[in-house]
Amino acid sequence: MPGLIDLGGSKANPRVMVSADGIYSGAQRISTQSLTMSAGSVFGTTSGNIYFEIGGGDSGQGGATLHAAGFSKMSQLSVKRNLSDVSGDYALAQISGTDVKRYDYKDSDNSQQTNIGPVIDDVNSNGNKAYNISSDLINKQSDGISLDNEVGLLMSAVKELTKRNSELTMRVAKLEGRCKNDYKS
Repeated sequence: MPGLIDLGGSKANPRVMVSADGIYSGAQRISTQSLTMSAGSVFGTTSGNIYFEIGGGDSGQGGATLHAAGFSKMSQLSVKRNLSDVSGDYALAQISGTDVKRYDYKDSDNSQQTNIGPVIDDVNSNGNKAYNISSDLINKQSDGISLDNEVGLLMSAVKELTKRNSELTMRVAKLEGRCKNDYKS
């Protein structure tokens, strides 16, 4: 049974998987609500979302840092609908219009590395936002960044910049060829 998050395991400590419909050890569901982990972190499911927090479930202490060898996301065509192209120009505009800042979290002791990324201004009213961010980057709950959309926009923007760079490289080569021919005349 594939899980959204696979916490691994061995014979002595069986595999634990977290999916939108519960927490499983092997094929047996062990929880559908929440599970307290040893460091006081709590995670549970709410409407298909999985939250990792420091402290109790409603501690308000923010998210915990996750460490793993890798993360995989479903991306098969068979699980998707309403596919449409994202133009490189659009992606560049969204990325270019998003402010990128260096920051620390308020509830952190700042002993971890400083973070770099966009900021969702949830403090100032519309029209007075201190930071710009593409709405495509903001998750449905408006409390986080959609990493899928961020990566997708960056990929499309890189493709567009690569295309533009190739076009400019060819133009420069043609101009340099003309200059050499003009210089020889």
